[in-house]
Amino acid sequence: MTNIFVSSGVTSSGVVVASGNALMVLAGGITSVTSVQNGGQEIVSSGGSGFAETVFSGGKLTTLSGGMTSGATINNGGTILVSSGGVASGLVLLSGGIETISSGGVVIGTNITSGATESLLAGVIASASVISSGGTQSLASGATTSGSVLQAGGAQNIAVGGHAIGTQVGSGAALNVIASVIVSSSIISSGGTVSVASGGT
Repeated sequence: MTNIFVSSGVTSSGVVVASGNALMVLAGGITSVTSVQNGGQEIVSSGGSGFAETVFSGGKLTTLSGGMTSGATINNGGTILVSSGGVASGLVLLSGGIETISSGGVVIGTNITSGATESLLAGVIASASVISSGGTQSLASGATTSGSVLQAGGAQNIAVGGHAIGTQVGSGAALNVIASVIVSSSIISSGGTVSVASGGT
């Protein structure tokens, strides 16, 4: 594997990360409009920043603790992982795109489109996500989401111990709550559905 380093004070733009290569964004480094191809990866380390990346099928974008990613688009088969302490904002998950947020990660304003999945693990805080028709947001035990908007055909699945605050469930959308889940201040529009299993609140 060939590593390409973007170090402090350096700004890269338009880099294409091909198979077998990795773009390493170090503290103080900035990258924008990066294209991560099949088999390539971009890793944003503590203090590094990535803007407007595009991740294609088989590509991977990883935001480590202290790193920040904004405005990335994750295509079918592409993956973004936000580690504990990492921050991702303004992401767009297209059909087949996968976003996984580890404990302690923060994600803001993700747009989850048809066929895309956002998975929030324990200790994650997600805010202002928009889940479109066919998109899914899944909360594990200990995960928290605030201000999610479920559009027609979108779904939010909350496992035991998850917590959803202020979810807006639009007509044709579904909020699915398992036992021992707390849902507060939600707004359910006409035609929206909330399913609460035994023990859910």
